[in-house]
Amino acid sequence: MPGESVLTADSQLASIGESFHTLRAEIMKSERIGLTKLYKRFHDSSDQDPRILRLRVLHRQNDKAVALAYGWDDLDLQHGFHEVTYLPENDRVRFTISETARVEVLRRLSDLNRQRYEEEVAQRLHGNTTPRASTRAPRASHTTSAATAQPSLDFGTGTTASVNGTTPSAAILDFLKVHDGWHAKADILAATGITDSQWNAAITDLISGRKAERQGERRGARYRIQPGNGANRNEGTS
Repeated sequence: MPGESVLTADSQLASIGESFHTLRAEIMKSERIGLTKLYKRFHDSSDQDPRILRLRVLHRQNDKAVALAYGWDDLDLQHGFHEVTYLPENDRVRFTISETARVEVLRRLSDLNRQRYEEEVAQRLHGNTTPRASTRAPRASHTTSAATAQPSLDFGTGTTASVNGTTPSAAILDFLKVHDGWHAKADILAATGITDSQWNAAITDLISGRKAERQGERRGARYRIQPGNGANRNEGTS
């Protein structure tokens, strides 16, 4: 039953999360260190302390449990020490899922976001907005392989209502094509007229489709055109 699987996933996530939090607190207390130093050790492949190894196991179990909660039992997360390209060049290695898995997760979340938005539009939760005609094939069962279920995704169309006659994704891409270098989210929103609620789906589409790239995280994140996607411009410079 769907309800039973959700309850099982919630229970599993709660158990893993509690174990992770408890062990993390114990290490910080015994070593007299804060979160920053702890995570430097967590992401250092040479650190083979059994407690750090256990933290990595719990981290991997948590990610897998989250994927299962979404019904993505076919997804290979490929945990390990990987370079995260949007981080500073001198500090890119993290214990995390692979780049291939990260892009696939973003694609699936974007697909889910499209579906949820279209459902809300059908329920008239977005004023007079009409549903965008779907050009994608019907979604396959989650037991189908990712390559079969999603042979292609249209990341250039945007996922929300139009902005000044174009989609949010297209508006962001047009801005980045014209303006070289890295730009903060606030600057892009101000220049394009895109709302904060439209931003996440649009920028996720562009990054997943390798049309834009991000540097940094959260409030410090900045964005630029993916080198090679500009029109007769050198977007590789900053």
